[in-house]
Amino acid sequence: MSPLWTSVIAAAGVLAGSGLTGVLGLMKGRQDAADRERDRSEGRRSQRIETRHAAYTAFIAQSRSAVVALSGAIEVRVSASDDAWGNAITEALNASEVMYHGYVDLALAGPPSLAREAELLWLRAIRAANQVETLWARRDATDQVATVASLLGDEDPDRMGEFIEQQKKLIELAREQLGGDIVD
Repeated sequence: MSPLWTSVIAAAGVLAGSGLTGVLGLMKGRQDAADRERDRSEGRRSQRIETRHAAYTAFIAQSRSAVVALSGAIEVRVSASDDAWGNAITEALNASEVMYHGYVDLALAGPPSLAREAELLWLRAIRAANQVETLWARRDATDQVATVASLLGDEDPDRMGEFIEQQKKLIELAREQLGGDIVD
């Protein structure tokens, strides 16, 4: 074999080796970029789940506090002192306001279907608190308990059935959103 052909074969081998190294390096770079993007995506997903979990649990706890405060306000009779009444309705209105802030956090965390359920629950609580305040302002003892209980969704003010059922529905939707049905 002539030295010229040996040089040509050696040069071709160097070029092929360089090309192969470049292709392998490019493939490795693309794989690394895909791995980094997958890690970022998983991090965003985990953060979204944590944010939703915090928003959901806070709102559910706030809705429970609103029910307790409304129950307390319902129990205050028109014949009670203005201070007793004022404290009870202030607590109920404040609990409903805190519940609204929780609703906003939940709505921002999403999804819209869960936010709609939370909004219905909050609206039910704030309507009941406003109704208690109105009944007190008029000193109307006739239907105080029944009116407020019906706004909360039950004629039995100790149970507040529809409110509790709506709360349970919200908990179920939240559990689904957080992957509570997924088995690893």
